Amino acid sequence: MNSNIVPNSFIAISDFHSYRYPLEKVKNYYLNEYEKIFILGDVTDRGKDNKGTDGIGILEEIMNLSKKYPERVIYIPGNHDELLYNYARNKEYFYKVNIIHNGGENTVKEINQMLQNDHNRADRLIDWLGKQPLQREHYYNGQRYVFAHAFFNQKIYDQNSSYALKDLYHHKFRSQSYNKPGNILWYRKGRTSNFEEISIDEVPTNAIMVIGHTPERSRKGIDLSLENKEGNITPVYCVDGGIAKGDSMIKYDGGKNCLKTQTHYHNDTSISNESLENKRQEALEIMCEAAIETASKHDEYQVYYAFSQLIYGDEDWPMYFSRDNRDRLCDLDEGIIKSVLFSLSGEKVDPIAGIDKFLDNLFNDKEDQKKAKNYNDTIVQIIDEDETPIYSESIDNTQKIHLSKDEFDVINNKNQLYTYGLTKDEIIQDNLKSPNISKKVTSSNRIKNSEVKSCPYGLTKDEIIQDDLKPKIYTKKQKDVNY
Repeated sequence: MNSNIVPNSFIAISDFHSYRYPLEKVKNYYLNEYEKIFILGDVTDRGKDNKGTDGIGILEEIMNLSKKYPERVIYIPGNHDELLYNYARNKEYFYKVNIIHNGGENTVKEINQMLQNDHNRADRLIDWLGKQPLQREHYYNGQRYVFAHAFFNQKIYDQNSSYALKDLYHHKFRSQSYNKPGNILWYRKGRTSNFEEISIDEVPTNAIMVIGHTPERSRKGIDLSLENKEGNITPVYCVDGGIAKGDSMIKYDGGKNCLKTQTHYHNDTSISNESLENKRQEALEIMCEAAIETASKHDEYQVYYAFSQLIYGDEDWPMYFSRDNRDRLCDLDEGIIKSVLFSLSGEKVDPIAGIDKFLDNLFNDKEDQKKAKNYNDTIVQIIDEDETPIYSESIDNTQKIHLSKDEFDVINNKNQLYTYGLTKDEIIQDNLKSPNISKKVTSSNRIKNSEVKSCPYGLTKDEIIQDDLKPKIYTKKQKDVNY
């Protein structure tokens, strides 16, 4: 394997439909550019003559590649593969008619010739096809990606991650027991003829779904994203470019969008190790600047909370940063930010652990932070009702605030009162309740071991984001942080 290939990088392509040039791209380019290649089914039928000429040969070449590179070339069967498999297994007339009706006249002829002239060769192909799982998952840069031809069913995957074409074969086509797994191959959002509508508990959470099956021109601008059981949206990318209709080949490799590729020359080379490191370094610098400013205005727990929400798929995660930094972070690919955190996580291989490491590496110890405090040369002196100082520091422009002893006891300590750049009135709001923190976030030691929680003080997001506050409490370590 090419040593310049980015670890765990991937490409997803689909629906060759008897066109050979996508396979040539795989052999001549993608194997030298990506660690994993996911082919999402339907390489037979149709073609230039709409008869599927050479489709069986292309499928056999993919089988040979997958056996040569079993961890790199992954084939995921589609609905056309199901028709082919079922026909080859029992020669049932129903499947023959459907294959021919869908542009597979020569597909039927080619598989019949193979079965007649070289039965062992045909058995190897059909046996391999039947054993291919219908659903796969992959992690890249801390992001989970799930792959299927038409729909990734999380419930079925949890029950049997190796559920394959041969398993579906045991169910009678379009029977009640067939419909749920059948949607993995046939589902189309908004289509009234789906075997059965999907439910939100079948939609994966904290993942990006990648599918084929529906040509680009047939989607007509439909948003393919799906709501999941957590009430969030699972993004769905489709890589069926409509090759069979003479349209473009499409690939997806974890970026913000699918990319169209050229037929006659190669212009879609994947990201290199060097360019990825440059992107990571740029992202790291922006993340550090944003974290320092937000921690100085509030605390480091708000930074932790923001990045953890990014990991858990909350699209509002940038709202915990100031406006300028919010825009800069949003301009970055979320996968790059996760990649930085993922690379920090060490042996845990967990981006949440990477957030802890990021904050630990970025900021000085707490004693150094106290020395570095600067509230625009204004310090607060807290005095009791008898004008006796309870706390003060001898700095010019001292501001006096009258608090009773009971009020001061409620606040409890000076750091909690003035570390976050908030005024007394903004902090002391007895009628406000702290918002709930999700179970995933509170399980972190960084949250659990602190009395100060992320999203604290009973303030809304808009109240927390105060772009006019300037105190710089946190300072970056003098020594460069090694990522």
